[in-house]
Amino acid sequence: MVGLRTHRVRALVAVAAIAVAVGAVTGRAATRHDPWTVTSPDGALSARVGDHGGALSISVRRHGRQVLATTLGPGSLHAAHARRDTIDESYATPAGKRRKHELSARRLTITFPGGRRLEVLAAGDGVAFRQAGAGGRPTAWRAPPGTRAWLQSYRRDYEGHYNPIALRDAQAGDYGFPALLDTGAGTWALLTESGLTREPAARLTVAKDHPGALAVTLPQGDSAQAMSPWRVAIVGDLGTIVGSDLAKSLGRPSRIRNTSWIHPGRVA
Repeated sequence: MVGLRTHRVRALVAVAAIAVAVGAVTGRAATRHDPWTVTSPDGALSARVGDHGGALSISVRRHGRQVLATTLGPGSLHAAHARRDTIDESYATPAGKRRKHELSARRLTITFPGGRRLEVLAAGDGVAFRQAGAGGRPTAWRAPPGTRAWLQSYRRDYEGHYNPIALRDAQAGDYGFPALLDTGAGTWALLTESGLTREPAARLTVAKDHPGALAVTLPQGDSAQAMSPWRVAIVGDLGTIVGSDLAKSLGRPSRIRNTSWIHPGRVA
């Protein structure tokens, strides 16, 4: 089962807790540098939360070059508070690309007046974000001009065909996760989600009046949940895309105690 997690060992819990307690500061005192930017431990990827014209957005850069941007709907960083912590976890699975997995990342948590909270995570192989108290605020991914895309025609069973196309030329309609993007300069991005709490999953939508933008469309009646799933972008070369287990690492721990009846197999 994809995303099955039978064991999870949280490494350095005590050390991380002390680091969070010491490093947790608010507002623009969060760092001597940009309080709204989080960078992966290896320094390759960064994600910056911006506030432009009353709307929030996240820009994703690899080696200083912007490869993705996503809108977060209405909002302002005025009076918001920022806090950083480091995630260092390991766990094992009985099958998959590897048996032992590690998640090493840095996280930026921004709290807003009124209870809204945004978490942005940067790891060596991608970035992810999720929101609480954001209601039905729209989210949409954008990529640089000239980006090529492999988009799956949407079906509830996620067995649609993948069609390569210039992202700007994608027809209006719904597409299934994941979506693969060639953003140029040797950098690829795989868009997906993780940490789901319900069925069906979200999907991507291209609107007629917003060509080139991949909006995240929520399942009906799912706009007001307390915490959204992780919106994940695996970013790197094709080897990074294939080898990443970031989406798995951000999944919810399995609630199945007896897994002896599960026999993993291959799927495409």
